[in-house]
Amino acid sequence: TLDSVYYAMFQPDRGPRWQGNIKKYKVSGGVQKGKNGKNAVDDNGFFSEDVTSFWSSSKDGDSVAQGGVAEMLRGLTTERLIYSDLGAGGALKELTRTNAIGASAFGSSTALATVLDVADEDAVIDDYLDWAMGLNTDGVLADDNTTPFMRPDVFGDPLHSKPVVVNYGNDKVYVVVGTNQGALHMFKDDGTSDEVSEAWAFMPKELFSNIKPLRENYTSANKIYGVDGQITAHIVDGNGDGVVNGSDKVWIFFGMRRGGSSYYALDITNPELPSLMWDIKGGSGDFSDLGQSWSQPKVAYSSLNTSGSTAMPVLIFGGGYDIKKDNTGVGGASGDDSLGKAIYMVDAESGVLKWNLSPSDDTALCR
Repeated sequence: TLDSVYYAMFQPDRGPRWQGNIKKYKVSGGVQKGKNGKNAVDDNGFFSEDVTSFWSSSKDGDSVAQGGVAEMLRGLTTERLIYSDLGAGGALKELTRTNAIGASAFGSSTALATVLDVADEDAVIDDYLDWAMGLNTDGVLADDNTTPFMRPDVFGDPLHSKPVVVNYGNDKVYVVVGTNQGALHMFKDDGTSDEVSEAWAFMPKELFSNIKPLRENYTSANKIYGVDGQITAHIVDGNGDGVVNGSDKVWIFFGMRRGGSSYYALDITNPELPSLMWDIKGGSGDFSDLGQSWSQPKVAYSSLNTSGSTAMPVLIFGGGYDIKKDNTGVGGASGDDSLGKAIYMVDAESGVLKWNLSPSDDTALCR
């Protein structure tokens, strides 16, 4: 809603798995407030200890773990709807072992077990996939010494991904955000009841290898990154009525930042039924110079991408980050970048390359 603000927050920890949350506040008279009327931010610029955010059952103050979407997810007693790109051509299918071992996904139980780095046994694979979907498979106790259905830290940290609000009109407001537990989440904000629910989540299959180390959460292990890039939304409201209907479209685009070198495009015109439009994998083919996908994609229009005489939307993004920069020593980073020195422009709907500037292609022009 127009008077609402949504904050992503996280709590750093010693292991690869960090607690995250999304909370909602409202603006009244230019001041951000909680549902108890308290100011959300204190005089020092920090979240007030006395505030109750709008999706919370009780005062959550400046606690990352309390209230918000984290509280909602922890309170679930049924399985969540999680998709992955397991179908033909990367189509979205529900995340199950059966779908994951299908011919269009990993192809066999053995291949899936290898990616997960676990024993090739149905019960073991199911156990790890259940954990990734948030189930409390390790029997972690809650603060009241009960064993909840969902594990307490089911919602990961949105370290660099920022909440993007999509208003479909007629009081249908959704919030989309990614986390480093490897999923893009779509939440529905019920402004009437001030409650939040998860419509669905999307976990790319390229992140399945993160499930085991996230679950182990060794304090000696490095931070793990997943869907950590900033999200770009593209809304086409053909008749300008402020409602997504008819031939209107809603698309979102996001990269992985530290989580990988891919870009994904989802059609979320129906907020309850997403579909994968395309994905781009860096390091090969037309995108051989694409490193980790740090660049937030920007929507524009170009004469290089037309339908008849009408310019169609394109997506422009930079070549990203070369992890050679991480290998610092006495002389600094180890060698010149071999990735990242590029600019790409793709058809926003199909992901087909339309133009790029890179060492490999020396300003390629595609038609």
